[in-house]
Amino acid sequence: MDAPPVAQPDLRPSRAQIEALLAGLAMTSAIRLAVLDAFEEQGLLAFTKPDPQIAVDDLGRFRQARVNEALERFDEVVRNEVISVLEKLHAIV
Repeated sequence: MDAPPVAQPDLRPSRAQIEALLAGLAMTSAIRLAVLDAFEEQGLLAFTKPDPQIAVDDLGRFRQARVNEALERFDEVVRNEVISVLEKLHAIV
């Protein structure tokens, strides 16, 4: 008798959680929304494609390469601010 496969939990943060992290950064609301959209496009937010294992590790920390891809169209200041916040929270690997 085979046991049914165990579903892996989605450890990625929600859009609202990332929005809260970005709220303290010096950026316009348009840039903040664009960053959120970029994170969603790269599958960094909960319940988005692709699979969670591509975007985060087993502890729910973002993979550096995925974050870099999400932020590549933004200027260096925005990229550095977002990555700095994630690093301070140990949310990136």
